[in-house]
Amino acid sequence: MVRMVATINPKSQQRSWLRYARARKSTLQFFFLLCCGLTWGSFYALGEGEGSALLRAIVLEELVLQQQRSFRELVISGAIGMLGMLLYLYLCLYCTKGKWLVLLVPFVFGLSTGGLVAVLVSEYGLGIWAYLLSCVFVPRLLLVLLLLSACNRCSRTCGQETAGRKEGREGEASVRLYLLLFLFALLFQSFLLYVFRGLLWLQ
Repeated sequence: MVRMVATINPKSQQRSWLRYARARKSTLQFFFLLCCGLTWGSFYALGEGEGSALLRAIVLEELVLQQQRSFRELVISGAIGMLGMLLYLYLCLYCTKGKWLVLLVPFVFGLSTGGLVAVLVSEYGLGIWAYLLSCVFVPRLLLVLLLLSACNRCSRTCGQETAGRKEGREGEASVRLYLLLFLFALLFQSFLLYVFRGLLWLQ
């Protein structure tokens, strides 16, 4: 009886990783730029320059106002920032270089998230972990997943238009679907802020 012994070929394993990386190129780029934005935003918010001090003052002032807003006002304030991001993505669809401009979205989102978390932790300490979890991490994670899907879709659409192919009604349907998904994310984020914002102990 001949016993078959399986051996692992390093070259074939390396090629499989390369194929996986190529297949997930947009996703890997997204998370790399997101991490870069998180790191840069965190270090900048903790800096000692005038810009860092101004950023901390703006974030803390926004947190104070957040405690006083009604649910409707929370939805409106959240929609202002989200609308600008969605408008940028929509305009990227009609730009010949839109595929590369889309990469700015995860970086800028990471900047804002990193700065917010750094200011919160430096000002209030890790004792506000419940607020961070319910009002920052959970809604931002949902937005990250939606942004990842939207950015990948936008990059594919830009690539198809560059190659001379157009999606037509299917593309319009996907835009409406993403608008509905982001509206749900906005309402969910506002609900969490309205219910759990008291977890933040403001001095």
